[in-house]
This record gives sequence, structure tokens and C-alpha cells, in this order.
Amino acid sequence: MVESKMCILLRELRENETELLKDFLYEAIFIPEGVEPPARKIIEQPELKIYYENL
Repeated sequence: MVESKMCILLRELRENETELLKDFLYEAIFIPEGVEPPARKIIEQPELKIYYENL
């Protein structure tokens, strides 16, 4: 058995990375096959904004 240790470094989100976070959020929305994807503005809804706003 091989023991593996991971070192994880957390840092604050940089200002220019907020748009990337929004992209990740939009891409994470489950869209069943054959269903039209929602407009990207869906991530502006309050229910989703909480995941990137005020970080």
C-alpha cells in the first residue's frame, strides 16, 4: 500500500477570476439531452448569484 500526502493551498479569489467562476457555475447546470440550454443570464438570478457574489 502506498501512502500519499496531498498539500493543498487555498488563496483568495483574484478580481479577474470572478468571470471564470461564473463560467464554471453556468457549465455546472444540468441540461438533459434534447433540452435547450438556458440563457447565460440565468446565473444572475439571486438563487445562483450567491455562489459568486461577495467573495
